[in-house]
Amino acid sequence: MAAGGGVFEFKAVERFVPRHRAQLLHFLLLTEQKHGMLVNIRPERVEREFVNSVLAFEDRFRFEPTFNAWDDAIPGTAIVRETLLELLSDWGTALELALYEAALTHFLGGDAVVLQKVCVELDSVLLGEQPFRLADEHVAFKLTAFEDPQSLPRFRIQSERLVAHTDLTSLLWINIARDQVTFQTVP
Repeated sequence: MAAGGGVFEFKAVERFVPRHRAQLLHFLLLTEQKHGMLVNIRPERVEREFVNSVLAFEDRFRFEPTFNAWDDAIPGTAIVRETLLELLSDWGTALELALYEAALTHFLGGDAVVLQKVCVELDSVLLGEQPFRLADEHVAFKLTAFEDPQSLPRFRIQSERLVAHTDLTSLLWINIARDQVTFQTVP
């Protein structure tokens, strides 16, 4: 940070990619700064690019959680819900999903415990194994960040189809939009 006015992130890469901008944006959001600059020192001529955050820090904490289709009776749901709500109360929304997912995975026991391959079958024929993050032995969880409410029903339908072809009993699905966090259990 330079004189409290912005964040500078230095890179030594061929060229900037969207991931670099997203990472700097996360740094801005987490440090409550509005402006940042990416600086690439690898090319013959130093490149720079400004990144600005239009989202105010306090806006990230103005979200409404909904639990309309959430079943607390399913194993693993309580710890997932409580842990994620604590993370959101500390960090707010609008950060990259991978940050929430990594933290949730850590608090549930780490990759060795949580990330497991699940068999996917069609008409009793094994199609392959798909890695899932598990909250319990037969209960997976998935985080998304759809801002368009129209995406939610479509994703739920696809999730139901996927779960039906595995030995999972449920998928705990949490959509983290900027102002709405939707908790759903997909049977």
